Amino acid sequence: MGPLAGLRVLELATLNAGPTLGAMLGDLGADVVKVEPPEGEDFRVMNAAAEAAGRPTMWTMVGRNKRMIVVDHKEPEGVDLLRRLTSVADVVVLNQPAKVLERMDCTYEAISGRNRRAVVVHVSGYGATGPYADRIGNGTLGEAFAGLTHQTRLDDGTPHLSPPLLGDNLTALAGVIGTLAACYWRDARGGTGQYVDVALYESVLAVLAPQLVAWHPDAAAAADDPAGDGAPKRTGPGIRATFRTADAKWVLVTAYSNSQITRLLDALGVEVDAGAGGADLAALVEEWVAAHPLATVLDAFTASRIGIAAVNDFAGLVADAHVQARGAVVEVDDPMVGTVRIPRPAPRLSQTPGEIRWTARPLGADTAAVLNDWLGE
Repeated sequence: MGPLAGLRVLELATLNAGPTLGAMLGDLGADVVKVEPPEGEDFRVMNAAAEAAGRPTMWTMVGRNKRMIVVDHKEPEGVDLLRRLTSVADVVVLNQPAKVLERMDCTYEAISGRNRRAVVVHVSGYGATGPYADRIGNGTLGEAFAGLTHQTRLDDGTPHLSPPLLGDNLTALAGVIGTLAACYWRDARGGTGQYVDVALYESVLAVLAPQLVAWHPDAAAAADDPAGDGAPKRTGPGIRATFRTADAKWVLVTAYSNSQITRLLDALGVEVDAGAGGADLAALVEEWVAAHPLATVLDAFTASRIGIAAVNDFAGLVADAHVQARGAVVEVDDPMVGTVRIPRPAPRLSQTPGEIRWTARPLGADTAAVLNDWLGE
């Protein structure tokens, strides 16, 4: 049993950020009940063909560790059932617009009115207040609005989208932190339930704090700032770059302090001022790495305590001895698609570790059991 065993979480949120939040709570042992309409959650419908063909999808993972029930909130009976479920839930996860929540009688005010202990977590693009509160939002839009897409430009200056769904996953993490903090205040400090306002763009902005703090508006027009944004650029000695090995693999090398750079130069067998950096140091590393295979490069730099890592694809990651020793990727059997690889829940708790108990279950598979367990029906 995980540390959140016994915590009742009602998940009404759809698509990615909110459901990922719910899945993370489920990893830690919470009883997460996923509410779907009769036709199924959007992710389930979007991925149905792929799963029928035996291919794992995002739904397989996002639906993990949840019990699935069907509620038609467009019908009076469904709205009444949502009222009763939210009356006994410890946490309710939402991401619907205000008008939809009003129709479902699941606004924070409505839920709190019948259940003062409820922690209501609402995920939205821009937050519950402000002039953009009603705008459509998602993780990718949050990355752009918060400034991340601008900072991950291509060489020609074109803003570039990050391949992983960073905005959604950062928001899920922020939502989990907010949920646990609210539950602690309620359960350990004698408080009540409360509203947890999780904005996608603010979750992304949180990881850009170092860049924002160092940003100077007056620098935006500087001649050495071709991007024209005044964002801080790495200066002085040091290196942080990728390099291609002799056997066509890639490594990332980092060295910032003078002592690190000295060790790096020693490993390369060259005598250069330890204050060297930028293009000169990069050229030396590039030449040396290009002349040696990956294993040699990793061994040499690791022995000299220089920051280095292989730039893994998934095949390399899963096969890595350290990843295997840590069990960082777990294999879970799914009745539809067979074996599914999922990252082990992080961080790890020594006494009550998180666990992937099952992948997404069939539509409505747990409706009867949940109504009995939660409502005694």
